[in-house]
Amino acid sequence: MSADWRFLLRGLAFWPVLPALAVANGVLREAVLAPALGARAALPLSGVLFALLVLAASAAFLALVRAPHTARDLWLLGLLWAALALGFEFGVFGLAAGVPLAELLAAFDPATGNLFSLALLATLAGPRVAAALTHAARARP
Repeated sequence: MSADWRFLLRGLAFWPVLPALAVANGVLREAVLAPALGARAALPLSGVLFALLVLAASAAFLALVRAPHTARDLWLLGLLWAALALGFEFGVFGLAAGVPLAELLAAFDPATGNLFSLALLATLAGPRVAAALTHAARARP
């Protein structure tokens, strides 16, 4: 069984939506959530919000594409999106912006309040979870 490369290419074309949502989420965190709740509460709340945004974007992608896909295609798409997210994180912030590696790795420690790991998990599982949720919603009478 091979992957549907057209489906994955469409997913690749859609991927820039996710970093755009991440930037918008960061702006919301810094401009609204942190002043209202404090940075300590804003960071994890922003992580949960971004995970939900990724799930919503995954559902929007599936609705937009409306192409047949297998569970394997969905997992491969999530893997592709997660790999691109890691490349973006380490490439843009690590290489281009010069953020030290230790600081980048700290984003993976939920004890700091940063829920980047949750966001990455949502990115990986987002297409599969969104498909399951939207299929369940369509299946209801």
